Amino acid sequence: MSKVKYLTLLCVLLTGCATDWNKLARYDFSITTPQQSRELKYSDKNIDIEFSIPISNENDCNGLDCTRFIAYSGISFNLKNKSSEVVIIDWNKISFKDYNGLSGNAVMHTGIKYNECASPKTPSTIPPNGAMVDVITPCYAVSFAHAGPTIAWWKVSMLRKAEEQRPLDFGVFMPIQFGDLTTNYDFSFHATIANVAQ
Repeated sequence: MSKVKYLTLLCVLLTGCATDWNKLARYDFSITTPQQSRELKYSDKNIDIEFSIPISNENDCNGLDCTRFIAYSGISFNLKNKSSEVVIIDWNKISFKDYNGLSGNAVMHTGIKYNECASPKTPSTIPPNGAMVDVITPCYAVSFAHAGPTIAWWKVSMLRKAEEQRPLDFGVFMPIQFGDLTTNYDFSFHATIANVAQ
């Protein structure tokens, strides 16, 4: 029996976490600033950016962390550089505002190891008319958990449990350098409780 199947079976036996994922409490998201968008899109003369809020892999029940709610791992984005300048994204300057209203939270992105989340990161570049896809994950969302000496896993969850039935706000401050000039983008998101299947 594979390790994943064994852990899933053990999870079901110990916690009864065989779950109908359609019945889990979850959020609906929208952008509130710099312009409102239920499609999580923003555009100006320099960029087109589209966001999504991916679900954490801790929901697959392979780490004995079976839950009754959807966990979210960060903010995914698809960014197109519409300018004639090279774009530089300095990951060390990006700041995450958590759902308690606290700013200044460090972030990681694709390709960074969880245990190196707070370490200095190499900037990303996007050529003129180029694009990139990445995920911003706040470091506070990443934690290491274990169940005994041989079972361990990384947990990633950036938001309060949706089952608590309270809307919340969070955001990301994202300075983007176009040639020698920097534009400070301050994206704010609002999360409301979605209808959950009965």
